[in-house]
Amino acid sequence: MDITLPELRRQLVKASHYLHQRGWVANHDGNISIRLPGGRFLITPTAQSKGDIREADLVEIDTEGRVRSGSRKPPSEMKLHLCAYKERSDVHAIVHAHPPESVGHSICGLEIPTTMMAEPIVSIGERIPLVPFHAPGTADLHEALREATHWANCLLLENHGPLILGADLEQAMLRLELVEHLARIHRVTRDLGGAKNIPAPIIKQLADKHRKAGLAPPRN
Repeated sequence: MDITLPELRRQLVKASHYLHQRGWVANHDGNISIRLPGGRFLITPTAQSKGDIREADLVEIDTEGRVRSGSRKPPSEMKLHLCAYKERSDVHAIVHAHPPESVGHSICGLEIPTTMMAEPIVSIGERIPLVPFHAPGTADLHEALREATHWANCLLLENHGPLILGADLEQAMLRLELVEHLARIHRVTRDLGGAKNIPAPIIKQLADKHRKAGLAPPRN
């Protein structure tokens, strides 16, 4: 059963408030978007706290970022969302936030490993790639992003934070939660002497399970 536009709007507002409640955004940080039919996207506006967003504040844009409905302005980071949507027709929701543990890793130039445990490999794959830093809005950033989206659903933008892709908003939010949880676990393991990965043959089995479950990006 297809979800109605009013329900999608409610989901987007709820997710926005959740990011704020968890402390994963501050000030005007972060943005969330959902793919709509007909080459349209619903996105949170710029210059507004995610804790204050209401349905009337949401902005509808087209594939070029032009505003089609809504009185507020879309964020400049909508270009990241549109770039990912263009590369991945299976993606219908994107969340970008600044959760502290994940952002800390991105600032230190550290990947957040998934191979410390079995469950993350099945849920999000063998790696969360660290996308090299490029100035916001540049062609170099978009090219790096395009390359990473071909094989990953969870990306960590260096000196910036996570960009999470999902088949729907619930999946994207759950993946963000897992990425931040893994970042926290990884920091603890570093304090304790370093993470130990599970055996390589098991990693391969779990990665195969991830792909067979249809959770990996589709092969082009």
